[in-house]
Amino acid sequence: MDNNKENLTRKDVMKFLINLIKEGKFKATQKLYSENFIAKKLGINRSMVHEVYTALECMGILECIHGRGTYLKQVDNSVLNSPLCLLAFLLEGDPLQTLDFRRIIEIGIVEKVIHQITPEDIQKMYAAIENIKNTNDYMEASKNDILIHSIYVNSIDNELISFVYNMSVTYITYISNDNWKKILLSENQKLKKAQIAQHFNIIKALEEHNIKKCKKYILEHITYIGDILMK
Repeated sequence: MDNNKENLTRKDVMKFLINLIKEGKFKATQKLYSENFIAKKLGINRSMVHEVYTALECMGILECIHGRGTYLKQVDNSVLNSPLCLLAFLLEGDPLQTLDFRRIIEIGIVEKVIHQITPEDIQKMYAAIENIKNTNDYMEASKNDILIHSIYVNSIDNELISFVYNMSVTYITYISNDNWKKILLSENQKLKKAQIAQHFNIIKALEEHNIKKCKKYILEHITYIGDILMK
């Protein structure tokens, strides 16, 4: 672990946690240190620890139970040393690469989504928009943003695409958190309203089975995120 705590990255935090597990500090089903404890120990913001815990949960290493804490699942070193863990470190690089990935996947499956998404899926997406409207917590806004896109991708019932996309949610979470942090900390309501409107337009296009509009709105949305992140 880097002794200069001010320069610690998500990669450093993930390495620290994985090393604790490898060293046997925690056993399967045992509760891990809280996010606040890790944050204070490393001298970093709790949100960074939360993001790393979320990443490890996506990889099947941890289980986060609301109101109870975070627990280690039954894993071995082959999982801890897997390419998934190594790939997660790439997020310290260029976020535009992940946005390119999203653009290719999300626009590429529009027609299938429109034919297969259910009214229940649509309602869940609208509910997520309401949650975004009613929160000033950037991590809560980010979680609901990701939920909308995950419902969208998983609606086509293609296990391979879902697996690849859900694996990338680890990285998308970092970008989404950064995006919403900039929006909400700026206290610029126009930015928040713009993001909400973009999601609404995408869902409405799905509801209307309008392929052309859906592609257009997804492209506009992802481009908009890139513009915010690069400012």
